[in-house]
Amino acid sequence: MIIAGVDVGILTAICALLFIAIVWSIVKLIRRIVKKRDWQYHAIVLVLLLVLFGVAGYFEGKQQYINYWASEITRAVVGRDDVSAKCVRALGDSLDVNQYGPYVGWVKPGDNYSKLDRTTCKRFQEWLATDRKTATNDQAYALHTIMHEAIHVAGEFNESETEYKSIILYEDIMVKFGMDREFARNYVEHFKKNITPRLPEQYHVDWAAKENAKQE
Repeated sequence: MIIAGVDVGILTAICALLFIAIVWSIVKLIRRIVKKRDWQYHAIVLVLLLVLFGVAGYFEGKQQYINYWASEITRAVVGRDDVSAKCVRALGDSLDVNQYGPYVGWVKPGDNYSKLDRTTCKRFQEWLATDRKTATNDQAYALHTIMHEAIHVAGEFNESETEYKSIILYEDIMVKFGMDREFARNYVEHFKKNITPRLPEQYHVDWAAKENAKQE
């Protein structure tokens, strides 16, 4: 569920409940210490709650961190602040995963956000952990996927046209996010020559025709 551009899932709710429980546990512990009553049990409960909150918070924080940067790329592509991107959650998005399983990302008509599969998000996370100047082929393709889905968010659902728009924007957008311009330019050429021909037919782009149209 997207609320005010933020992905809210079951783990988000668990973190919120654990935080409330921690605050309440701290209050009870302080009261018992002040009243000089047995407090050891409440201290143990507090420690356990803190551990659980730490584990849940780590995974929720990682989800939100990846979503944030994927959303920033999406906004740069679309040119609007009311759009976003999110990585699928194991539980909350299970129905969508079953329906769109073969796809690396998808956008439902009318939605102002895209959903990205776990592999795309994993590779994107790996790229975020680097200096971002270059990328492996898998990471570069994950970045392209985010941009491709962003074009869908903007309202374009013809796959060939979406591929065309996302790849011609790739260089300038990725430079904004730290990628070396020459590397980004080389990836664009690699994509045109080696990746586009292997995609399903509806994704094919006639690059020569597009170049001729631009010159006319």
